[in-house]
Amino acid sequence: MKTSLISISKKEFTNTIFKWVVKSYFKFWQLILMVLVSLFLGYMFVSRNVSIFYIIIVCPLLGIVLYSIYMLLLRFLVPLLKFKKALDQDGEKTSYEVSVSDDCLVFITRNSEKKVFWRGVITAKRYNKYLIIRLLDNSTYLIPDKIFDATLDYSDFFQFILNGILKTRGTLKISPFLRPPYLLGILCFIPILGIFLGIAYIIIGLIQYKSKLMAAIGILGIASTIVLYSILDPGIWNKKIRDNQRAQISKSHLNSLVKDIESYKLKYGKYPENLEQLKGLYSYPMIYDPLQPSTGNNSKFNYIVLGKKYKLFSSGIDRIPNTIDDIYPVIQDLSKTGLIK
Repeated sequence: MKTSLISISKKEFTNTIFKWVVKSYFKFWQLILMVLVSLFLGYMFVSRNVSIFYIIIVCPLLGIVLYSIYMLLLRFLVPLLKFKKALDQDGEKTSYEVSVSDDCLVFITRNSEKKVFWRGVITAKRYNKYLIIRLLDNSTYLIPDKIFDATLDYSDFFQFILNGILKTRGTLKISPFLRPPYLLGILCFIPILGIFLGIAYIIIGLIQYKSKLMAAIGILGIASTIVLYSILDPGIWNKKIRDNQRAQISKSHLNSLVKDIESYKLKYGKYPENLEQLKGLYSYPMIYDPLQPSTGNNSKFNYIVLGKKYKLFSSGIDRIPNTIDDIYPVIQDLSKTGLIK
């Protein structure tokens, strides 16, 4: 069973496939599901670091954008690139014939013949006035209704394809183990976790499936985490902003420490000799300075007992005590505490 010569222009292919992708993968319930998933991921992974505005507005928008990029890349752009590689000499259309046999589909162009066994056919579906055939190698072929006539009936041709798939696979759905797991690539867009999944996706795609598209999805997943946190936390790439943020945290911790130190004196009648003694009174005293290295003797706030008074401060951004950028607690009435500056 063989079709007559089919000629599909670039414009015809582009318009048909784009509309088919939008109708198939951008349904209302799919977009709502993507919004809900984005809200959940935003709450789980970034809610502690950003305001509720970013969770409600930015995360769903970013989720929809990433979903759109993913679907358009996989279902539209890749088939379009494959189509353009097969253009005729005039560069305006692709011409081919399609024949079916008990074993396979054969796509015949003027210069080549492509044989596709039934296991390599992902789907064969009708859309508007076309039969759309998607293959395992990400190629997509259109067969217009107008080529069918009394000698080649559309129903017989379509049913022959479906029977060939069923005969080989036992189902019209292709096994996920036969084709690269592109849909799982969505997991690569989970913030932070997507970095590790993206790396794994790239390695598996290139080594096991020999799929550059899988590698590209993995790279996009990694990039999405970088972009997300660049938007939500500009200081992640800017040292000056990052240091200013840590300085504000240090100031907050110093204010809490003053309360802890004063409570210690009320209980024991004297100020602690060092900040470590606060651990016996409080489970989690904020004695470590976010502006200083996490290890070493200088990792804690500066605390000096001077008789019945004490000094408490951070060495600041330059990490050198007793300089102009030192940070002190902000206390409204110093007379009620033993703190001196």
